[in-house]
Amino acid sequence: MAVQIQLRRDSSSNWTTANPTLALGELGLETDGYKYKIGDGATAWNSLSYAELAGTDVFTINEQTGTAYTLAAGDAGKLVKMTNAAANTVTVPPSSSVNYAIGTTINVVQYGAGQTTLVQGSGVYIYSYNSALAITGQYGQAVLTKCATDSWIAAGLLS
Repeated sequence: MAVQIQLRRDSSSNWTTANPTLALGELGLETDGYKYKIGDGATAWNSLSYAELAGTDVFTINEQTGTAYTLAAGDAGKLVKMTNAAANTVTVPPSSSVNYAIGTTINVVQYGAGQTTLVQGSGVYIYSYNSALAITGQYGQAVLTKCATDSWIAAGLLS
């Protein structure tokens, strides 16, 4: 008789909403982000760290056409492409809204002519050289890295 193994799997948003505690060694797979977490029997999903699946080092692009966008859980490890010709903002939400794992990176590119500015959500701190949070021009890029709860570092073409 063949042995069949069934992994727990769901979309990023469903995992975040349900926030289950995985059993010790249990795998949980995100079907829309090529990521997985391994349970420790005590920590809820939203507090577990991700491990990327091998061979997925190509960015998924989240194209935004509006003038204001707040990062979502699904943006972790992705490229947010701001395409508006008018000035626009990308807001980093507090951990109470979206609890990214420490070490999460999110890339932001100003693809349109309108200047893209990184905005700190309530209680969020974004640290950058000279406190610069505006991407310097069209096709400029910034990388956000979560370094602690509600603390991020922004690096790239910022002024």
